[in-house]
Amino acid sequence: MFLRFFIGLYNLSIAMIFIPANISIIWIICKTQRLRKFWSYRIMANIAIINGIELIVVLSAGLMSLLNMEFPTSVLLASIGLHFWSTATEVLLSFMLATNRLFVMVQLARFDKPLIYKTMLMVTWSIGLLAIYPICTITKIFYDLEAHRYNVEYNRFFSKIRLCVTSTILVLSAIMYTVIVLKISFQRKKIISEDAKLFVQALLPFVWLLFRVISSHFLFARSLLGETLETLVFVIFGRSLPAFHFIVYMVFNRTLRNEVRKLLRLKKKPKVVHVKKMKSTVATVCSSP
Repeated sequence: MFLRFFIGLYNLSIAMIFIPANISIIWIICKTQRLRKFWSYRIMANIAIINGIELIVVLSAGLMSLLNMEFPTSVLLASIGLHFWSTATEVLLSFMLATNRLFVMVQLARFDKPLIYKTMLMVTWSIGLLAIYPICTITKIFYDLEAHRYNVEYNRFFSKIRLCVTSTILVLSAIMYTVIVLKISFQRKKIISEDAKLFVQALLPFVWLLFRVISSHFLFARSLLGETLETLVFVIFGRSLPAFHFIVYMVFNRTLRNEVRKLLRLKKKPKVVHVKKMKSTVATVCSSP
């Protein structure tokens, strides 16, 4: 009973807090020209969009866990479709952000071009939408109220393709991040502070994403941790990546942090001091010779 309420409330809290939070990131980047001109921030805005989509799935799961009831099959199919779309696109956007950091920090100026990023972005969203297709081959779908997760059976061919493509992209991203770390290690003085901070904001969520993908595809955790603890780990780590993205931005990105505070009206306005002119009376003393 406690586990069900905890997981349900946790999922609902994550969704209700961080859907608006990710929307605020999108709004800030889109309206701020000095951020919008950098492709790293544009990619971050796209990641925030896909995080919002993933949080809709988290919201649905939280409601089912809390109410201890399964939604109709049509709702489950919609949730799984959004999940397939968001996870595939998240991996590709993470790869795109790693590519951007590599081009900038290793100073590959010939590749750091808008046309390359626009092409990558179109391919990313197209592949993400294609990732929804396997729901057409689903033979069994339900929400496990004991394990608090979706269970889906679909064509193994698509399952293998999904795993192979995801693994390949994550390995390539890891290689690029390794190259960047080596670059920072050997040429620390040449690295611009702002670029280093953006690198950290890309690397930390990637590590979280890598852990989530590994834990979801290789079911070794249950035998090591036990059923209850494994369920908690799955829920906390598996569904918190959108929240983690926002937290990382708030910790390491002063610009986004200040803009969010302005949006929430938490930033103190500078005090304006009004100085009034005071008329002074000057007394002239005349002395006789």
